[in-house]
Amino acid sequence: MAVGLQESGNDNIKFTMAAIFLIINLVFVYRSFYGMRIETLKSKEEESKDTQKAQVAEAQPQQ
Repeated sequence: MAVGLQESGNDNIKFTMAAIFLIINLVFVYRSFYGMRIETLKSKEEESKDTQKAQVAEAQPQQ
């Protein structure tokens, strides 16, 4: 496709399409690295506190 656009003299379309595809690819790269991030110690501590609160709430008899 790029060769066909180059021969017909449509450089603007070629660069515009390249920029659009680059942006789309960068979005996918960002999302994949964001999904693989390592949780921080603080978020793990907050999660364990929430779990402990839920366990305490379950253990208490309801009136």
